[in-house]
Amino acid sequence: TATAWATPTRGPSIPTPTRAPQKFPSGLYAIRPSLQHPGGTVEVVDPAGGTLPRIEIFGAGWDVHPDLIVGGIGDLSGVTLYFPDGTSRQMKVPGLYGIVRPSLSPDAKHVFVQGTETRFDPNAGPRTVFDDTVFVVDLGTGAIRRIGDKASGPSTQSEMPLWMTADRVAYWATESGCLVIRVRDVATAQDVVTIRRGGTSGCYQPQRGILDGPRFHIAASADGTRLLIAGQMQVYDAKTGALI
Repeated sequence: TATAWATPTRGPSIPTPTRAPQKFPSGLYAIRPSLQHPGGTVEVVDPAGGTLPRIEIFGAGWDVHPDLIVGGIGDLSGVTLYFPDGTSRQMKVPGLYGIVRPSLSPDAKHVFVQGTETRFDPNAGPRTVFDDTVFVVDLGTGAIRRIGDKASGPSTQSEMPLWMTADRVAYWATESGCLVIRVRDVATAQDVVTIRRGGTSGCYQPQRGILDGPRFHIAASADGTRLLIAGQMQVYDAKTGALI
């Protein structure tokens, strides 16, 4: 006789566990300088929420986002993206040269960089043309868009790019021999406010000209409403340009 088999009762489905994407730990990030090249090794003080893989940055400038860290490439032809799982990827940016000081957008899909459209080889000897300005680079497509004005030489360069909020970027530029900070709209590249000496008027002229430009290095508050000029320890309102 045939044996009757009972149909098993299906229990409740158990969802497949999903692993949250890796993130860089929160903490205070810094660079341990290298003796062999500009840049160095990324370190984090009192990390919370994970560990930091070994990351060596090449070139001037870098930035941190929970999803990635961005730095330069040795020949200044693009950026390197470092991920929390320890992998990295170089991204060449056709049409830009001397790429330094990358600053990430809040969604980490774009980067704001300093560079030039004038071709030069950093390994071919001293640089002879200085006409840097600032550009937004799409990290998905490599497309570039100039935000700063075109420069004709060191005295008209735009430098120190900083991505502030989703729709605002800042950088320092020159204006009639004075150093100023321009806050511009990302979509239109139009001025939102220009910060001068002590506010929206006045003229800051470094004693050594462009060599003292880094004294105008800027940092933004987490909500993008304040700008700190680190070299002068001054805080400005990012919307009105008023000295606070």
